[in-house]
Amino acid sequence: MPKPAALWILPLFLAGLLAYAWMRGELGGAHPGRWQSPSTVVSLQLAALRQVDEPEPEAGFAIVFRFASPENQRKTGPLPRFSRLLRTGPYGALVNHREARLFAPIEQGARASVPVDVTSRSGQIYRYVFLLRKNTGEPCDGCWLTEGVVPPGAAGAAPEI
Repeated sequence: MPKPAALWILPLFLAGLLAYAWMRGELGGAHPGRWQSPSTVVSLQLAALRQVDEPEPEAGFAIVFRFASPENQRKTGPLPRFSRLLRTGPYGALVNHREARLFAPIEQGARASVPVDVTSRSGQIYRYVFLLRKNTGEPCDGCWLTEGVVPPGAAGAAPEI
């Protein structure tokens, strides 16, 4: 198998495994870890957003917030405010979405971006770009954490698939 194909198939395979584990209720306690790649971090967040109210109301938002960088948490938190931000406006399509397709991450040193096409509940496809940074210090030294998400209007519309 050519190397480029293997590099983008692996994140998709991992995303599928993570989604399966989430549906079985095994990711409710998901936390950042040094072993997680940028694609894994985004996959965990998308799985949480896909079933945001499982196993209890707004549980998915708590998981996504855990993977936000400390600066991102300061800007968007506390958790109730963060939840409102995601349920409305340009991020609303992420909540309880039907499907998400991750593209290969672009890593540059301690920064990474992960493009994602999300199919909303209504069936529309939106392109988001997750921006991550390798954290230094607390809460998880060496972990990839999300600094922000570029919404569709700023990232460009995804083509219909």
